[in-house]
Amino acid sequence: MRTLSAIAAASLVAALCVAAGLGGGPAGADTPRVDRYALTPADGGFLRLDRETGATAFCATAGDGYACRPTKEEKALGSGGREGRLEARVAELEAKVKRLEDGLPPQPSAKDGPLTRDDQTLRLPTDEEIDKIAGFFERAMKRMQRFAESLARDPAPEPDQQRL
Repeated sequence: MRTLSAIAAASLVAALCVAAGLGGGPAGADTPRVDRYALTPADGGFLRLDRETGATAFCATAGDGYACRPTKEEKALGSGGREGRLEARVAELEAKVKRLEDGLPPQPSAKDGPLTRDDQTLRLPTDEEIDKIAGFFERAMKRMQRFAESLARDPAPEPDQQRL
C-alpha cells in the first residue's frame, strides 16, 4: 500500500510542477517540457530525474507538501555539477573554433607540455641542406657496404684459433 501512496504523491507533484510551469507566464514565453522530470518511487518518497540536466533529487513529505533535496551524487558534483562542466567544455571548444577560423595555430593544451620554441612556423630545408644530408647518407651506405664486403672476404677465425 505504501508503494501506491508514493506513486500517487509522485503523480501529484508532477501535476503541480506542470501546472506551475504552464500557467501565469507571458504569451509566447518558453514553456517547460511536460516530460522534463521522471519520477520513480523510493522508500519514504520518490526520486526525481531532470531529463534536461541529468540532476537527481530525493523528494519526501515535509510539512504540508513535499521537499526535494539533491542526492549524494549531485552534492559531490558541487555547485556547477555536470552543467557547469559542460558549459566550460563548450566555451573551450568555441574558442578553439574561433582560433581555427582566424587561421591562428591551435593553442597547446596542458597535456602537450610547454612549448620549447617561440617560432610556430615550419621551415623547410633548402636544396643545399638536402644535398648535404643526401651526401652524408650516401657516404655512410658506402662504408657499410665496404664493411660487409670485408667480413665476407675475411671471415672471423674459429674460437680455438684466436689468441687469448
